[in-house]
Amino acid sequence: ETLEVPAFRLHHDAALLERLSEMGRCTKSAETVLAGAAALRAVATRLEAGLVAKGLDRPRIADLELEDKAALRAAGFGSLGQLCPYPSSRMEAWSEDAASVMPVLNDALDWAAAQEAYFRDGVIVLDDIFTAAALEELWTYALEAPSFCTVRAGFLGAFPADGFTHPLVRRAALELLRLMPRVFGGHPLGLWWLFKY
Repeated sequence: ETLEVPAFRLHHDAALLERLSEMGRCTKSAETVLAGAAALRAVATRLEAGLVAKGLDRPRIADLELEDKAALRAAGFGSLGQLCPYPSSRMEAWSEDAASVMPVLNDALDWAAAQEAYFRDGVIVLDDIFTAAALEELWTYALEAPSFCTVRAGFLGAFPADGFTHPLVRRAALELLRLMPRVFGGHPLGLWWLFKY
């Protein structure tokens, strides 16, 4: 009842359901998943038209009519991670225990010089820090993972509490510690996120 249901989130989740259903990645039939996506779009349309939760920018489930609540429940709103989980095999390929550990950070960068520049200037900007494979995996994850659940003013966030626990993030933190120990030593990664605008 307390989950926020702005129209843009419903449109995002509907598009995600359609994409993942097309890829065969959902635990229910394509017909059921596509009906859920249509239900999300219908509630979004009612919200946009002001037919429900009138005047609220970020309505919550509690603000909706019973029929809209039922439609969200039937569509799996709030539980897309169970309905269309991100493939564990893709996550395992980036774990520390993977048989062939692919590097996450770009070894072509001069990390020692970057570390020295940080201590000299107090700030640095590094481009292309990820390997092409790691960047592709993060992009794919952003397109396919049902982890974008946190609503902000006009955009969605994926935080650990939302299910954004890709091992690539931990690997990046560990590699940064290895490559720039004087900068990152004693500063463990405490929080991470992705945003969709």
